[in-house]
Amino acid sequence: MPDSVQTIIGAKISETRASKGLSKAKFGELLGVSGQLLGKYEAGKIEPKTEFRRKFMELFGVDILNIENNVSTETKPQDSPQPSHNTNQTEADMIKAAMELARINAETARLNAETSLKNADTANILAIAHDKAIDAIRNAFAREGAEGKTGTWSK
Repeated sequence: MPDSVQTIIGAKISETRASKGLSKAKFGELLGVSGQLLGKYEAGKIEPKTEFRRKFMELFGVDILNIENNVSTETKPQDSPQPSHNTNQTEADMIKAAMELARINAETARLNAETSLKNADTANILAIAHDKAIDAIRNAFAREGAEGKTGTWSK
């Protein structure tokens, strides 16, 4: 009987964590989930959400995003990765990758905020231009009325 997708995803998560020599709590922290939730993922009790899968792939290069498509094409089990002998270096690399990802996310948020401010400025400029155009039309109608021409202005 073939393993369920959840079980296969859980095994890949567990293998990756073991190869990095990290605790569930530390590994979960890097991925933005609790150690308890990570344990449920690893046990195949629940399937990780798409955001977790994306972050997992970005940090560790292991594709669990589209694993459903790969389950039917796998013909033999892969050898388990050997645990890293330099846990401190691996953990430092993962923390460095997580910090870079956080920096990129912060820069994206900054650029989004800057764009929002520029859009607000543009809206203010358009509102001012609109008001000036209305004033010019009103003044034109007022001049025409003063010169004896007919016409009224109503907003």
